Amino acid sequence: MKIAIAFAAGCAAILTAAAAQATLLDFSYTSENATQTATWTQSSDPTPLTGYGPGLVGVDVTDGVSHTYGTPFPSLLDSPFSTVTFNDSDTSGGFTTGDLAVGVNGPVIFTGTESAPIFSTGTYTLSYGEGSLTVTDASGGVPEPAAWSLMLLGVAGVGGLTRARRDRLAAA
Repeated sequence: MKIAIAFAAGCAAILTAAAAQATLLDFSYTSENATQTATWTQSSDPTPLTGYGPGLVGVDVTDGVSHTYGTPFPSLLDSPFSTVTFNDSDTSGGFTTGDLAVGVNGPVIFTGTESAPIFSTGTYTLSYGEGSLTVTDASGGVPEPAAWSLMLLGVAGVGGLTRARRDRLAAA
C-alpha cells in the first residue's frame, strides 16, 4: 500500500512539473584577429521578428554591444544593438548584428525553422579569418522543475526500498 502511495505521489510530481521553459543564452563573438567583438543575450527559442527575407531570422536581443578596435570603423567603438539576424544555409550561415558592425559567414547557428528557430550552447568556428562564436547558458545551469521532480522521485524510491528491506530484516 505504501509503495502504491509513493508511486502515485511520484507520478503526480512529474505530471505537475512545469514545462521546460526557454533558457537565456549568452553569445560572445571574437574575430580571428581580435579587432571585433560582439556580445548579447537572447532566448534559446525566440520569436522571430517579421520583415526579414527568406533565409534570414531576425531576433530581439538584450545587452547587445559590438566593439571595433581601430580602423576601418573607429566610429563604431562600443556600439549597442538590439537585434541580430541569423542566416540559414541558403544565405551562407553566420549572423549580422543589428548595428551592422559585425557580419560574418559560417555555419548555421540555429536548428529548427525560420519561423521557430532553436539555439543551443556550443562554439561555432566561423568562415576563414572571421573568428568564433561561443554560446553559453546565461542561467548558470539551474535544473528545470521536471529534473528536480525526477531526482526527488529517485531519492524517495531509494528511501522506500531501504525501509522495506529494513522492515523485512526486522520481521525475520
